[in-house]
Amino acid sequence: YWELDIETSKIFLVNTTNINLPLQNEKKISYDDFFNYLIYPSDFYLIKESMKETISSLKSATLEHRILLSDGSSVNVLNSFEYSERDNNMKMIIGIMKLVDAEKNDVNK
Repeated sequence: YWELDIETSKIFLVNTTNINLPLQNEKKISYDDFFNYLIYPSDFYLIKESMKETISSLKSATLEHRILLSDGSSVNVLNSFEYSERDNNMKMIIGIMKLVDAEKNDVNK
């Protein structure tokens, strides 16, 4: 589960899986750290563009991409996110990442 505060560019991240993520002891990370440490490098553009589209269209998005693990390997996730505004006018993107089929992931390699 993750939330991006659009105005502060801080991401609140909760890992509810048994996989080891970089920065997993951090509850809030910067937008740059999210992309530099968690997102597979060749997937940066896809995710950033999808997030921009979500903000401008106010529609949700779902895409499959890879995230990096602490040991340098990666896993495929299905990332669903949407634009949201809280009562205090806080603008957010809220997302949920789910692991996809084990055979696509290289966790055990």
